[in-house]
This record gives sequence, C-alpha cells and structure tokens, in this order.
Amino acid sequence: MAQRTIAPDDLFRFHFLQGARLSPDGAKVVYALTRVDTDADKEYVDLWLHDLSSGDTRRLTGGDYRDGAPEWSPDGKTIAFTSSRGDKAQIYLLPVDGGEAQKLTDLKQGAGAPVWSPDGTQDRLHCGAGLRRGNAARSQQGCVPGAAQRLSL
Repeated sequence: MAQRTIAPDDLFRFHFLQGARLSPDGAKVVYALTRVDTDADKEYVDLWLHDLSSGDTRRLTGGDYRDGAPEWSPDGKTIAFTSSRGDKAQIYLLPVDGGEAQKLTDLKQGAGAPVWSPDGTQDRLHCGAGLRRGNAARSQQGCVPGAAQRLSL
C-alpha cells in the first residue's frame, strides 16, 4: 500500500483529549474529547466514560456544545462539568448511571470549572473567568466575578 503525506484536512479528523478524571473508586475515567464539524467550521467537546475493568466506553454528552472540565462527586454518582449550551458556559450535573444533565448555575457572566467540596454536599465554582477580582458586578445569584462561590446542592 502506498503511503501518502498528511494533508491539512486530515487534522480535522483528529480527536484531542481536553481533560480526564479518575473516579473516586478508581474504576472509571471521565474525559472530554474534541470533534470538529467541518461543514459548520466549529469545534465541539463531548464527555465520555470509560470503565477500566470491562474496557467499555460510552458517550455521556453530545450535541453542538463544548462540554468540559468534568469533576466526579466524592461519592462517584455525579459528574459536574461546564457546558456552552447557552450564551455563556454554565455548570451542569450529570448522573453517572444515566439521565439528563441538569443545569446548576445561571450566571450572567458564565461559570468556570467546578470543584466539589470533600464531603460532596456543596459545589464551589469560579465564576466569570477572565474578569478581575473586586469587580462590583454581580450575577442574579450574587456571584462576584473572579471569586469562588459555594452553591448548596
């Protein structure tokens, strides 16, 4: 078989890992993987779940969104992640055993990567990435841009 050199269009068929997190029990990995829609000239990111013992992999999210920054809840039952399903990225919660993602935040300036509290009862987030600390603007929930806030689940 004759070999050919890589062409620029070949790069759009690659999928790039955006981040991965091991589950609290060490049995599964959630990861974000890019894909490119060449017709729309856009890049999207989906979340995938890989079971390390069985080798099974399944897509958790899909659609024309950028879903990323996945974080396991301490009990391993929920994955918090950011998604561009609206105008600005917000935090969503997804049950690992199946079901639809539920929107957790609705911050005017958007939300950054979620971080679970150690006991899993609260979710902290950085809101308004790129805005300076001390900015007097506040969202509907009273989140100060650039500051970490706690949300009760």
